[in-house]
Amino acid sequence: MAEDQSLKSMLQPLVIGACCVNGLSLVLLSFLAFSDPGILPKSTTAKAPDWTYSMQGLSYRPPGAIFCKKTKVIIEDYDHFCGMSGTVVGKNNIFYFRAFVVTLLCALTVDAVLLTLCLNS
Repeated sequence: MAEDQSLKSMLQPLVIGACCVNGLSLVLLSFLAFSDPGILPKSTTAKAPDWTYSMQGLSYRPPGAIFCKKTKVIIEDYDHFCGMSGTVVGKNNIFYFRAFVVTLLCALTVDAVLLTLCLNS
């Protein structure tokens, strides 16, 4: 009986923590999916001498900007296309992507600990 009470008192903060971390992970995924990654408007003239013309994007682009074949737009500081969120990760949403990955790993760890404790009780 005392062991059950001890397990319940240990599980309650873990369950609350798991809900918080999982919720935060979903919020960050939403921010990632719905934020502007750094889409550059089409430019018919080079705004600086180091800009190059993108034949695929039919626009001039600054250094570091890349045409994304999946979304058909030019992205400033392109990182990658994230299939999980269905969006491009670039200059304006890289923070949300990194924060999402960290909280997702934390959520998986807390959930694994919680599951292990529940199965062993």
